Amino acid sequence: MSYLWVDKYRPKSLDDLNHTPELTKKLANLSGDENINNIPNILIYGPNGAGKKTRVMGLLNRIYCNDSNQIFKLKIDVREFKVNSRNLEINVISSPYHIEITPSDLGYSYDKIAIQQVIKELGSVAHQFIVPNTEKVVKFKTIIINDANKLSKDAQHALRRTIEKYSKNIRIVMICETLSNIIDPIRSRMLNIRLSSPLRNEFDEIITNICAKENVLYNDKFLNKLDTICKKNIRLGLLTLENMAVLKNFDLSANDVNVMKPDWLMCIDKICLLAVKNSTVETILTIRGIFYDLIAHCIPADLILQRIIMWVLENGDFMNIKPNSIIKIMEYASIYDERMKLGSKDIFHLEGFITKMVLETSN
Repeated sequence: MSYLWVDKYRPKSLDDLNHTPELTKKLANLSGDENINNIPNILIYGPNGAGKKTRVMGLLNRIYCNDSNQIFKLKIDVREFKVNSRNLEINVISSPYHIEITPSDLGYSYDKIAIQQVIKELGSVAHQFIVPNTEKVVKFKTIIINDANKLSKDAQHALRRTIEKYSKNIRIVMICETLSNIIDPIRSRMLNIRLSSPLRNEFDEIITNICAKENVLYNDKFLNKLDTICKKNIRLGLLTLENMAVLKNFDLSANDVNVMKPDWLMCIDKICLLAVKNSTVETILTIRGIFYDLIAHCIPADLILQRIIMWVLENGDFMNIKPNSIIKIMEYASIYDERMKLGSKDIFHLEGFITKMVLETSN
């Protein structure tokens, strides 16, 4: 079976992690506690591509399997919920020791249902796992909740009530990029852990180690350009590296090599250039088609909006966008980001935002 490098070389234990050793040591101490059943619920947050999920899976591997990698024998199921004669489906990734869900996929109106159903189902049953080659017995199962910052307030309040009710049989691990949308009662009931992006030398070490394993030649200029584009996002860096290495059209050791951006980032660059340079109805229609392509290829609408704002901030001076216009564009982005969370058709809100941006930059 062929794997992407980002999956092939994903660390499976805490000892294999390449950056932020202080945090790794704290997690190892946490999982090495003799009274393991007193481990708290965890809220881990940090920038995209920093390795939050990898670190969580390494922690669970240490807790349940003593680094025997049994935690990675995963299966994917589709769980169905019936709400007001409507059938809802959510993907559930599971092992014998944990399950992983993304309730925000159901939207603001229904994520509460998934939270209540899954936690009630697992929390009402006693669990017992014997850790291999030790005398430890783990008496809880873990629920990983992805994109926790996208949960509705109702879902978070439902989670708050159930955390304590079923604390004997389950542990919750919430993963998100920012704490800004997490309510205080949730934060206070969990161990808050911030995972930062790797330092420049740590990012370079990760890239160079994989280059050595895959016999990819490179130079320092390539590493500098890769870091500039990926901004220490490990996932994006490895995907970009593999893409360029597999195509065989790039000599990564050449002094004039250009790092090729992922297709979706180039599409966003095209959207921004069109919006700034051409204030016509045809421009809006062209951008609409690009939005549809991005969404069809599973690029989240909020990420598209975020990247457009980053482009405006980075290139505003070069494109002669007035400072007041940049402020207005950011204000529009916050408005339409909120509307996307409350609505069901992301494309409508992306179109509304880009129309505002076109009008603002044309003045």
